[in-house]
Amino acid sequence: MRKFESNSLVQGQQVSRGAPPISYLLFVDDSIFFCKESNEEAKAVTEVLRDCEEVSGQQVNFNKSSVTFRKGIQQQCKEEILQDLDIREVLA
Repeated sequence: MRKFESNSLVQGQQVSRGAPPISYLLFVDDSIFFCKESNEEAKAVTEVLRDCEEVSGQQVNFNKSSVTFRKGIQQQCKEEILQDLDIREVLA
């Protein structure tokens, strides 16, 4: 993920002014990724997940995975990202 950040492929999200952007949180058996609502960043997160699968030998269960969008996102952008990721949306 840091490689994608350093190459400006994933920008993450700021939680407050002046705070550094957060692009991921890792827990024992869960991960949360934050990115801008663009196909390019969504694809970068997907690539990170595929790399993790390859390195760990484990597989991401996309049936248990979901995405949440900010309020005000354009419907077309949302639909494209959902289609590219082949993942379901949950409302925040």
